[in-house]
Amino acid sequence: MYKILLGQMEPPDDVTPDFIRDGMSEVGSTAQQALERRNLLRAFIPDAKDALEEVDVLKKETLTEIDKQMGRKEASPGGNINKLLNRLLGCQVDIQSQIFSYFTALQDAEIKLAKANGTYDDCGIIKPHGESIAFRKKEIIYQDEYSGMCTYHAEFQIDRGMNYDAAVKVLQQERKEDPDTQCGFFRQVVDHNQRTYYVLALPRDAQGRKLKTKRSKSGRIESRAAYYRIVRPAAGFSSDDMSSDKFHHIYTSIKESASLKVHWNEELKADSHRNRRQSLQLITGSILQILPTIAGQLRTHKLQVMRVESTDGKHQEIGLYLNNKDGTKVLDKVRMALQLVSLGGSSQPLGVPWGSARVI
Repeated sequence: MYKILLGQMEPPDDVTPDFIRDGMSEVGSTAQQALERRNLLRAFIPDAKDALEEVDVLKKETLTEIDKQMGRKEASPGGNINKLLNRLLGCQVDIQSQIFSYFTALQDAEIKLAKANGTYDDCGIIKPHGESIAFRKKEIIYQDEYSGMCTYHAEFQIDRGMNYDAAVKVLQQERKEDPDTQCGFFRQVVDHNQRTYYVLALPRDAQGRKLKTKRSKSGRIESRAAYYRIVRPAAGFSSDDMSSDKFHHIYTSIKESASLKVHWNEELKADSHRNRRQSLQLITGSILQILPTIAGQLRTHKLQVMRVESTDGKHQEIGLYLNNKDGTKVLDKVRMALQLVSLGGSSQPLGVPWGSARVI
């Protein structure tokens, strides 16, 4: 994306972010639509470049003639994904959303190509999965007096459950990417109540990434899972991976079957509220300038950037994730800290519903 914004690379014709697609006319020939798409991208690129330069993502070092004579080279702009996501929170909300949309569209295209070539590496970017994700609310919790830029609290409700057919699709995708994968369905029988619990287990390496199966010259599988990522009917993807030793001590392998489908979906229906439906809370919008204040209230938690999109596709947010265990309590602390920051005079009271504030 950096090369595209800097004019070092032409935008790929097969990547169209949502905001460009939404801005295009529904009528017209294929050639006319292609031209309209190019014009909209050309209008977006300089704005995106300026925005990322302001937050030092595309800051480019300027060398003097002496530097050049000494053989120094200009440092490449940009950085890793974490830097982009963190600095992106410092951009104005409208362009932030557009840059993120373009970034994810390019990333999805890269992943699709990498999967087709067998070179895809799961880098662990947080994106929640479940039966459904519903947008609940978005409210302003801070507005800078001088710039007018806002920080928001966004909340979604996720149904973390996963029915049997969806679990099978996850398994099939794993097998498509790695025919020798060790993933599959397993069961646990609890002695004291004679209940049986079912899971889908996805092998991971020592770094928690997707395990890439390797074979010796004789054809024997050499790679072994260090951990397993667990998918349960009522709780979906687990937040923590389980060590391989512990996993194999608890679970035994089973094959897909009609009987398993019945048991899996029965477990899903039996726990329709307690584990399945949870709140996802994010701090979004303009964050960079007040990040030290926010981080001070999240000091007991790992700062995690999460991307959440509602099932209906109408709402997408990127921001700092507040964990489910005590997200409301931490949010209250953040509100109090930001209230102190705003005592110098804020043009916008806190807790105002999204849409009623002036956003620049």
